[in-house]
Amino acid sequence: MVDTVLEKEAERMAELEASRPTVIDIQPHLEDSTRLIEYHRSASAGTGVFILGSEGVEQIPIPNTPENRKVDYAIKVSGSSMEPDYFDGDIVLVSQKVELNHGDVGIFIVNNDAYIKEYGETELISRNPDADNIIISEYDNIVCMGKVVGKYEV
Repeated sequence: MVDTVLEKEAERMAELEASRPTVIDIQPHLEDSTRLIEYHRSASAGTGVFILGSEGVEQIPIPNTPENRKVDYAIKVSGSSMEPDYFDGDIVLVSQKVELNHGDVGIFIVNNDAYIKEYGETELISRNPDADNIIISEYDNIVCMGKVVGKYEV
């Protein structure tokens, strides 16, 4: 009797399984093809922008590629001092995991103002010849917030 009941239940389950539609996910999952990074409103390519905490921080998606896995955050360029490489309104990708050497472009906090500049030996360099460099003195408070490793493409 028990065997008969088990056989009937097994048949019923097999029929139920066969009648269920097959679900195929044809749209890639967001987490597989992209990842979210912090987006800050601006770093100055000119006169400096005050940055305080994490105000104005959003999340933006970037492709989840090996190159982009080193990106920590994005920040918007404000001003023209880094033209022709970086224009006003560009969004740059920044890595805090990559070593910054002389000649590299980075995000710097100088006396509480944020800049995108080329790292020089004694100054932060503007690539636009019409813009002034930032001469570093021993009294300045400078923090490097990372190396610019690319531009965000929408």
